[in-house]
Amino acid sequence: LMRIRTNRYNVKSTDFNQFKILYMKLSRKLFAILTVGITGVSYPAFAKDYHKGIYNTFYVGAARFKDIYFETEGSRGLDPGFEYQLGIGYDFGKRYRIESSYTKSISNFEGTSSLNATAYSELVATTFGINAFVDFPNESGVLAPFLGVGLGISNLNIRGADKADNKIRNTDLMAGVSYELSNNVDFDAKYTFRYFEDTTLGLLEMNNVGMHSLIAGVRFHF
Repeated sequence: LMRIRTNRYNVKSTDFNQFKILYMKLSRKLFAILTVGITGVSYPAFAKDYHKGIYNTFYVGAARFKDIYFETEGSRGLDPGFEYQLGIGYDFGKRYRIESSYTKSISNFEGTSSLNATAYSELVATTFGINAFVDFPNESGVLAPFLGVGLGISNLNIRGADKADNKIRNTDLMAGVSYELSNNVDFDAKYTFRYFEDTTLGLLEMNNVGMHSLIAGVRFHF
């Protein structure tokens, strides 16, 4: 009788030890799964390495000046024209950028090649600007809408009018979107509204001068 009782207790003890070992194995596996899951949720930012450093831009596109009011000629409209822009900037990482740019915008007066007899035909704006941008990248970091504001110095000239050193201030408001083509190259599309100070070209007094542009191009990161 004593032997039978001892064997029964030995069987119970063995079953308990096996259950304990199985429980510990399952606990370790569950802990490992939870650790990986929490790590993935807590640190998603490490999945994307955002650009930081110097970059260059090259854009081309269309420009349209608002109707311009001349003190001596009245209001005149302009046809859609051409614009190109070169820039160099610095990207601070995920959110902010600063940039200096050189822009040239060319447009013809609409309907006719002149305002007065055959004297005036084309308006050219040359602009040097300093711009600041805020990027809003999506979760993948591939697509990033952005907003910007800029201040600059422009020179306006009309073909046929007296040329003058008429450096005037301008203000830019910008919005666009960027798409990552590769680790070092982005494709940008950008809309700009540019407003100029009033100015005088010889006998022509120009008031309420503004323009819209829609340009696209590439941004190279170094």
